[in-house]
Amino acid sequence: MLPPIPDRYWNRYAAAHLLNRAAFGGTPRDIDRLFLGGNNQAVQSLLKAPEDPELFPPPPELLPGARHELYRKVQDAPDEEARKEAKKALNTANRQGILDLRIWWLNRMRYTSNPLLEKATLFWHGHFATSNQKVQDPYLMWVQNETLRAHALGSFPDLLKAMSR
Repeated sequence: MLPPIPDRYWNRYAAAHLLNRAAFGGTPRDIDRLFLGGNNQAVQSLLKAPEDPELFPPPPELLPGARHELYRKVQDAPDEEARKEAKKALNTANRQGILDLRIWWLNRMRYTSNPLLEKATLFWHGHFATSNQKVQDPYLMWVQNETLRAHALGSFPDLLKAMSR
């Protein structure tokens, strides 16, 4: 583990740098609050930030039940024309679901009380090369995002195992 920087190097610039690296930046007020607490307290405030999943419920359209009827219409279509129409409706719902998922995550990154966790989730999202183009199900993309978040600051082997499942 790296030793903390000496107090003589802890300044507003270092506090801003920490917020840029371990979060998504901060306002001048955030920087001042972090700076005034000292470098040890600043790091601890990021590492021990409260989790807040109840503030960010998934969009209802993402949950499997919301699109279950559309999947059923594709499967139970009486003819090819009906199947095409059902697939078109399902694809439209999936595209909207991905847009909703993006907005949900952007809001979570912006308003979370635990920015380090979201920054780490974003890092791992970039590490594991998956996209909705291959998955084609916004619910499964949300599950992947939640899996990344659950293991983002933990053990890499545990993250790998969870992602492989």
